[in-house]
Amino acid sequence: MFKVMFLLSADADDPFKCKGPEAASLAQTLFAGLAGYYQSRSMTTQIGDVQPVYSGVAEFWFQTPDAAVAAGLVDISSLLRVNVSVRSVVVGMERVVLRTPDYLVVPRVKGVFPFARKPGMSVADFQHHWWHRHGPIAALTENATAYIQVHPLPAEYAGRTPQFDGITEISWRSTPAALSAMASRQMSEDQSTDAGNFVDRDTV
Repeated sequence: MFKVMFLLSADADDPFKCKGPEAASLAQTLFAGLAGYYQSRSMTTQIGDVQPVYSGVAEFWFQTPDAAVAAGLVDISSLLRVNVSVRSVVVGMERVVLRTPDYLVVPRVKGVFPFARKPGMSVADFQHHWWHRHGPIAALTENATAYIQVHPLPAEYAGRTPQFDGITEISWRSTPAALSAMASRQMSEDQSTDAGNFVDRDTV
């Protein structure tokens, strides 16, 4: 699947105008060929007590890359509250490293981590390392219900440099499960050490 993620400004508690069927109906009027729409809202309590950079993420799925690229140019203000702005847009291929069978039916919290590649690293080398080397390490994330990579499409690099070279999404069943995983040796050492091989840490 191909995915468009609109990262929204952090000046509102809830950036979305509506949710449920009403939001789905609005999204259908904006996008031809829309295969799915998901709203993520920032929690007031963040891991490590850091302030959230974004107030939410509007996520849209499409069957073709061309539809996703076109969707990345759409004005989604009709889905948002007043004074909420789009800070960044990532158009990419959703690559699932891990997803448990009950992922869609259990309550969950999700970590959303946009980042840029290590300076001097080519896009091809970056994506290869992230998928083939880091993916198997990340698949061992403690108690995760999903670990997903969003790789920007080649069209996103045509004549420009995107703000982010990828977004990692990690889901857990609860905030305590997320906190435990973030503090684990597997994430703080194994994943963190490998991240230094392909991630510009200052951009995470």
